[in-house]
Amino acid sequence: MMIESSALKLSVKEKKKLASYAHSLGDKLKCQLVGKSGVTDSVVFSFLETLKKNELVKVKIHKTCPGELEDVILHLEKATGSVVAGQIARTVILYRPSPTKLKAEEKNKGNTDDVGELQ
Repeated sequence: MMIESSALKLSVKEKKKLASYAHSLGDKLKCQLVGKSGVTDSVVFSFLETLKKNELVKVKIHKTCPGELEDVILHLEKATGSVVAGQIARTVILYRPSPTKLKAEEKNKGNTDDVGELQ
């Protein structure tokens, strides 16, 4: 069972930078578990909430999780609209840019452009 990956694409350099940042956060980065019930709607909703706030979530996929590891990861990517930034064994770091943060950055860019024109 192959599931198409999300439209979000990251270069190897970007993935390494995000993975490094995630590891530097340590316990500050919320770690969530996919257990024997697999990827349920409540699991996806919880991940979406975390990604909305933090853009990164560390996911531990338990051995009792049904399905192949690759399929579970692809399912998580598709369901959350995220991309894997790093993976060590059964621990995966998912990344999805926050729409609210992107809007704020665009707004700030617009404001700095206006300031540059005034000077």
